[in-house]
Formats: sequence, structure tokens, C-alpha cells
Amino acid sequence: MNKWLKFICVAGVTGWTATASAVQVVNTVFPTDDVVIANAVLKPKASSKGDSERIQAAIDALSQKGGGVVFLQAGRYVVDEPIVVRSAVTLRGDWAPPTETDSEKGTVLEVIAGHGQEDALPTIMLHRDACIRDMTVYHPNQNPKNPVPYPWTISSDPSPKKYKTEHSVNDMVESNQSVINVTLINPYRGIRFSSWTNILMFVDRVFGTPLKTGFEWNNCSDIGRVYRINFSPKWWEESRVSGAAMSDKKRAALRSYLLKEGTACVFSRNDWYYVYDLNVEGYHTGIYTALLPDTKEVSGYGMMFGVKIQDCEIAIHAKEIRCPGMLISAGELHGRKHVLLRESVDEWMDRGPVQFNSCRFSSDNGPAIKTINGNVSLVNCTFANWKDAAIDLGAGAGMVVNCDFEKAGTALRIGPGKEHAKVISCRFKGKPGIDNQRTPSLVDVDHKQRKFETPETELMTFPADPRPAKNAVFDVVDYGASEEKEDNTAAFQKALDAAGENGGGVVYVPAGIFRFKGNLMVPAGVELRGCFEAPHHNLTAGSALIPMGGVRDPEGTPFIQLQTRSGIRGLKIFYSTQEWWRLYRYPWAVRSLGPETWVVYLTCGNADQGVDMGTHPSDGHYVKYLAGSFMRSALWASKSKSTGWIRDVHTSNNFTIWADSRLKPKDPEFDWETMKAWHGNSLGEIQRHHLNTVALGSLADEQVMGTFSFYSRRTLSFRDDYIKGTSGAKRGAKARVVNHAGDVSTEMIAAGGAPDFELTNFFMSPNTFLARPGIAFYDDFKGKASIFNASSWHWGLGHATIQGEGDVVLQQVLNAGGPIRVEGGNVSLEAITWPMSSSRLKYEKPAPYIFVGKKVESIRVLGNITPSWEKIPFVWQFEKGAPKPVMAGNQTPVINSK
Repeated sequence: MNKWLKFICVAGVTGWTATASAVQVVNTVFPTDDVVIANAVLKPKASSKGDSERIQAAIDALSQKGGGVVFLQAGRYVVDEPIVVRSAVTLRGDWAPPTETDSEKGTVLEVIAGHGQEDALPTIMLHRDACIRDMTVYHPNQNPKNPVPYPWTISSDPSPKKYKTEHSVNDMVESNQSVINVTLINPYRGIRFSSWTNILMFVDRVFGTPLKTGFEWNNCSDIGRVYRINFSPKWWEESRVSGAAMSDKKRAALRSYLLKEGTACVFSRNDWYYVYDLNVEGYHTGIYTALLPDTKEVSGYGMMFGVKIQDCEIAIHAKEIRCPGMLISAGELHGRKHVLLRESVDEWMDRGPVQFNSCRFSSDNGPAIKTINGNVSLVNCTFANWKDAAIDLGAGAGMVVNCDFEKAGTALRIGPGKEHAKVISCRFKGKPGIDNQRTPSLVDVDHKQRKFETPETELMTFPADPRPAKNAVFDVVDYGASEEKEDNTAAFQKALDAAGENGGGVVYVPAGIFRFKGNLMVPAGVELRGCFEAPHHNLTAGSALIPMGGVRDPEGTPFIQLQTRSGIRGLKIFYSTQEWWRLYRYPWAVRSLGPETWVVYLTCGNADQGVDMGTHPSDGHYVKYLAGSFMRSALWASKSKSTGWIRDVHTSNNFTIWADSRLKPKDPEFDWETMKAWHGNSLGEIQRHHLNTVALGSLADEQVMGTFSFYSRRTLSFRDDYIKGTSGAKRGAKARVVNHAGDVSTEMIAAGGAPDFELTNFFMSPNTFLARPGIAFYDDFKGKASIFNASSWHWGLGHATIQGEGDVVLQQVLNAGGPIRVEGGNVSLEAITWPMSSSRLKYEKPAPYIFVGKKVESIRVLGNITPSWEKIPFVWQFEKGAPKPVMAGNQTPVINSK
């Protein structure tokens, strides 16, 4: 059979009927966060020359039913041909990380396919909403002394036309391919997502010793997430999967090869990648950013938190980086030659900055930071060791603020160039070692010591996913649920009640589209669960719930209510009756009624209001990857006296626009492709006027990571709320936020009341014509806010407006988003780079960079850089009666009085 035909032959399945799915609870060798359930279970053979065919057959059979889980019991499986994991299917095994004893006794895929064929089809290919998880992958014929080429181990599917069905709206987008809990012991090439356009790839907890390339990401136009990757020679060296320990000679050969040839992570065209807890040891290059031969249009940009790169020749080799830049916070980076090598790039769009905050650097045989051109910003960093110079700035702009140099000698060499350089409040061992080869007027050095805030650098310790009280499963089909029914409320509730009477369990929803006229109550100890084991898009239907009631009743009973210690997982909720161009109001899709509830891998479409964890006490709430297209609210969290967890909230209008056609409302006057209704209004414009994506109220300790919104009124907002009930005392949220972004939205941060929050790593694109800035502190703000390591671009009213009486720190900002208006409070603006003058930011006339109002209590401005090639002055405007700012290391401002 033709190889392409072979791998797309079931992709044209156009429908299915939900039937009793033979779902079962699987007992595993190793502990798991969740109750493991599967639709098909395969056992290892006593001996096998190849298992790909039977694994593929199980995947294909489940694909034709709409999706589910194929589980491979602990043991060995020989992969003799490529395997395609189709849309809405998860290939799952029994796994423990290699840090645990006997991890080789789980599910092991032994790969013999593609031996010596680097350009052959990838071994495991993922379609939309497909997942591989809880697996160990081993190449038994690999040789550490003379590595053998193999194709990519896990990849998107390069075959054409695989999504052309009558229900597919967008045939050319890969989406939500996930790799979770996987050990890649010794692949030649590890994981690659680089088809045409791909979005929302998700990688979480991957260990391994890839030989040539560990991870490659390209042509991703919408927020990929890469969490908890650990690449090191030790995982192959210490593995017992082969039955014997690796000899010293083989260990030496392996480490020599990796240091000479290995690249751990490659980032090319990526819009807003999120990286968290990345560990790399012993490679030639830890991170490489560049335009690849198949890159479309432009290079990438993104943010990283908790990066540890040790014993690499070059920790970060940065060629092309798109103009918003690369943000790295809480890093520990060592390079034998360099920590950062920033090459010369001609195209200015690919010459984005690298911004480090609270990182520790060490190099052995060269400058730790070496740039040819392009900007670099270093704040709160420590240089432990280097050769020649700690920082060799080259011709680009540089910002070095509040850094420690623990070794005597040349700390900073500023090469000839036309850009500004700032050195402020740094500490040196002995005499400050600064070699300035640039025009003195372009360089500011200020040794006066000042106090700077620093972000929290410890990794967030997210707990294990909550799970139901008992390992029992109740299939809704067994209780009368059917796609043919106009109302499945009674059947679903019957299954939920049965699980509740059992003392807990999983109520399973197989792949299918189920309609409801009523509401559901999930009892304590019960989890309502669909077929998805990872994040998912509405491009595929999977397990879809369609609420039909509640139109024009926003205060009505929510569609799903969660009693204490209950939750939902792996489902879609899609409002097919919502005609968003008319903006009908609906009740909340999900509401928590008490503490310790959870929402995991929930995707919504057309929802007016998403998840409510704030009306009732919500201590211990847990949200993990809430996604979708919402009209007014995605998530509201409040009334928690203990730690609450929000990890990954992602909203975009494409969850409605690109949805499987069976989910959508039918309207002959609506053009889904252009996102326009008959009166010319777009879904995005409606969301930009109305949507509050994540709103935080009365919260004692909120841990937030990975939030993003494309089109919203407020992307992340803070407001005071009652501590309990609907009366009495109020308070704001105490919150820590890591990796947050908003695009073409109105206010990416909006704060009133008295919150106390810290945000580290922040992208924003305030592309709005509403009269609001990208960051807004309202006139009732009296809390504390610190924003570290940020980048903004496009246009709006401005970058930030700060009102009220609170304390605000904006530290290390690449600001192409417009002026900063300081109208109240105690404000510190630190290490801000203005890559273009305010006159170029789509204003009718030049605006001041910084405005200071008379209600301001205090303001300090330290280390501001404007482009040296701009001839327009660095204009500040002071209202009469405004305080005099504390200033150092800025371009000389032109002061105007109002």
C-alpha cells in the first residue's frame, strides 16, 4: 500500500454513534495522578518481532468511534513500523520517571523502525488532539560509540490532506498534540512539531538522552507549552532497560558525542512559546534559536522560567529572535565557552533582545555573555566565572542593572557601536572592570547602590492532579445516554448519582455529541470525565456536551455544578445555540459549590461564562488547562483561604471559528472564515469589549501559570471580593503569576482594590483602539504589584496607566506599546527599553514617554534606553504639583510641564 495512503486511510471518518465503549479501570504497576481508564487494553507478547500493526489497529478502531484511550500494559512492545495516533486518541502506558527505581519495568516501546534512515517517516506521529503519554521509548540497536541515525521519534504527521472531511473547517492546522510523561532513553532525534501551521502543542515531563536533537519546534503560531524537560547523558547511562549498566568507555564516548554534536532544544518560528523547568546537561548547544529551512515568514519569541543548563559548550546560541524577544527568568546557566552567543543578524525584525532576570551565569573559556549585535538586558543577575570578560556587548544595546560579578577582572566590555549601554547599581570584586570602547555619551555607568525588588525564583510546586474517591467507572451509555436523544440530562444524572452512592468514581462520557435541556450535579468524590487525556481543541469533537437551555438567563443555574471534592476532566462544552453576534447571555458553564474541586483539560466553545470558582468558598481549587472561546468570563476564582492552583488558561476565538462543523450553530448569513456576521461585527471585537479572561478575587495564596488570551477586555484582572458569603469583609488576591500574555486585547493586566501580586515573564500586545492602556491600575488600587521581565508591542492608548494609592514596580520592560502614565501611588520604573519613539506608535502627534501626575506619592525612574538613531527627544511631562522623580541611568529627558 502507498505509504501516505496507509497512514491516512481512516482520516476521512465522518461520524460515529456513541455506544457502550467497554471502558475499564486499569490497575498500573506505578502510581498515577488520575484513575487510569481505557477503551482498549493491549498486553505484551512473550516474544515479538513487531507490534506496530496491532497497536495501529487498536488506535484506528477507536478513532472510528470518535476517540478514547488505547492502553499498553507494562512490558515490551516492538515498534517495527511507524504508528499514527489519530485525532482524539491517546496512546498510554504504565510509567515512572527514570529517577525512580525499576522504571524500566513499565511500558517500553522498543524502536527498530527507521534504523539508519534519518529522513524516514517519524516513529510515532500525532494528529490533532492526539496524545502519547506514560511511555518509555528505547532504541535497542543504538550505539553510543557510533550513533545510528533514526527519524524523529515523536512528531506531527507530515502526510498531506489527512484532515479533509466534511466536518473539518480548517484542513491546514495542526493543534494540541501532546507528549506527557515520556522517557526517550536514546533516540537519535527526539520530539519535533514542525508541520505547516501548528498551534497549542503541549509537552510536559519528558526525560531522555537524545543524541542529535532533543526537541525542535517550528511554524507554531499560537502558544506552545514546554514544561519539565530534562535532557542529560545520565538517563541512558543509568538506564537498566537493556539489562546491563553502560560501560565506562561507552559513557565517555556518549558524552564526547553529545558535547560535539548534540543540540537539546531548537526554537524557530514560534509565537509566544512558554517554557518552564527546562534542564539540559552535557550537550554542545542547550538552546538554539534560528530560522530553519522550512520556517514560514519569521523567527520566534517567547518566555522561559526555571531554566537550568549545565556543562554545555554553548548554553544558548541565539541567531534569529523576533523583535519581542526572549525572556528568561530564574535561570542557572553554564557554558564551557559561552552562556549566550548572540550572532549578528541583518534583518531587524529578527534582532530581538534577550532579557535575563535573576539568573546565575558561569563560563570556562570565554565571555559568559557574548553579543555581536542585538540587545541584551540583564537585571538581578550573578556572574560566577568567565574568561576574558563576563559580558562582551559587541555593537548592540545593553542594560546591566543590579548585577553581581564575583570574580575580579573585566566584567563588561562595551564594543564600538551606536546604541546605548547602561550599568546601574552593580557590584564588583575589587575595582569595577568596565572596558568601554564606545562613544562616552552613549554609555551611562552609575555605581550608587540602590534597593531593587527581585522575583521569586523557586519553581512552583504544583500538586498531583486531584482524583475521585474511588477507582470505579460508570459509563453514561449504560444509563441511557445517547446522541440520538434531544435531552441526556436524566441519563447523565443517573450515572452521576450512581457514582455518588458508590462513594465516588469516574462517570465516563465516550466520544459523541450529547445534548442537554437541563443541568447536572456532580456529587462529592466523583469525576465527570471525557475521552481526552490532554489539552484539546474544538477542531475535533470527542466527548462533547451541548447545553440547550439557559438562554438569556445569566443568573440561572449553571450547566454543571461541582460539589465539594468533585471535578471534571477531558470534556468539551459547546454552546451550539449561542449566536455570538447577538451575544445571548447564559449561566455559567461550570460552578464550584465548595472546596477542593477541580477542572482539568476542559475546552469550551461559544460559552458566555466559563468556570466559576468564586461564588462559593473554593479552598484548594485546582484548574489545569481550561481552554476555549468565551464571551464574558472564562474563569472567576475567589473566596479561598488556602492555596489555589491555576495552571494554563488559554482563550482564543479560533475555538469557535475552527470548531468541528457538527458543534456549530447554523446561520446562512454567517461567514466563519472571515469571522464576520451580517452587520460586520467580529467575534474578536465582541470579546475585546466584554471578555474577562481570568479574574481573581479574595484569595489567600494563588499560584498561577501559563495564562493567555487572544482578544479580551481584561486578560488578567484583580478585584476585591468578600472573604466569604456576600457580605462582610473584603480582600484582594495574594498571587504569584509566571508566564502570562495577552494579544490584541484591551487590558492585559487590570487591577483595582488591594491585591498583592507578583508577575514574572509577561508578553502583551495591546492592539486596541479602545481608550485603555495595556496595563491598568485603577483609581481605587491600593495594593502592591511587581511585574518583572516583560515585553510589549503594537499599539493602544499606551503601555500602562497607574492610578490609585498602591505600590507598583515595572522592572525590565521592552516597551514598544506606548507611553507610561503615572497618576498616583508609589511607582518604580526600572530598566525599560523603548525600541521606538512614541511618535511612531500610531499617534496623531508625539506623546510623552512618561507622564507624572500631581497625585503621585513618589516615583523613581532608573535605566531607560531609547534608540540612538531616533532624533526625537525623550519627552517627559509633569503635571503641576507632581513630585520630583529619583532618576539615574536614563536618556536625558526633555521635561514639559502641563
